[in-house]
Amino acid sequence: IRTRGFTAGPGFRQYNFGGGPHQRFQARRQQQQQQQATGAFQFLQLLPILALLFISIFSGLFREAEPTFAWKYQPSHPIGKHTVTNGVTFFVDAKLDSKIREDGKYARKLGQQVDGEWLNYLRHECGNEEQRRQIRINNAQGFFSVDKKKLNEARNMKMPKCDEFKTFHRKIYGR
Repeated sequence: IRTRGFTAGPGFRQYNFGGGPHQRFQARRQQQQQQQATGAFQFLQLLPILALLFISIFSGLFREAEPTFAWKYQPSHPIGKHTVTNGVTFFVDAKLDSKIREDGKYARKLGQQVDGEWLNYLRHECGNEEQRRQIRINNAQGFFSVDKKKLNEARNMKMPKCDEFKTFHRKIYGR
C-alpha cells in the first residue's frame, strides 16, 4: 500500500515527540542527579551558618552569667553599694557582694558597668520627660487657638531626669 506525502522514513523516528523509552529514562536520571547536586550545594552553603550557630550555643553553656544588680532595695538584692568614681547607688546579692570585696579589678569593672547603665537609664527617662513636655505643648497649641498659659507651663516644665542626665554626663565626659 502506498501513501501520499507521508511516509515512515528516517525523519519520522528522529522527530517522534519526546524520543523513545531510553531517552526518557536518561532525562529522568539526569534530573535526579541535578536535584541531588543542588541539595548538597545548599547544605554546603548553610554549613558556615550552622557552625556559627552551634559555636554560639555551645559557648553560652560555659559562660558565667552577667552580674545582676538593682537600682532599688529588693529582698533578692539587699546589699547597698556605691560606684567609686561617680557614687551611683545600686544593690547586689550576697554572692556578688563577696566577689566585689575579694576582687578589686572586678569591682572597678562592675562600677564602670553600673555607671554606664545608670547613664543609659537617665537618658531614657530624660527622653520620656521630653516626650511628655512635647505632648503638653501640642495640647496647648489647639487647632484654632493657643492657650498661652498652658504653653508656658509646658515649656517651663521641670525635667529632673534630664537635669540629672546632663549633670552626670558632664561628670563622666567633662562636657
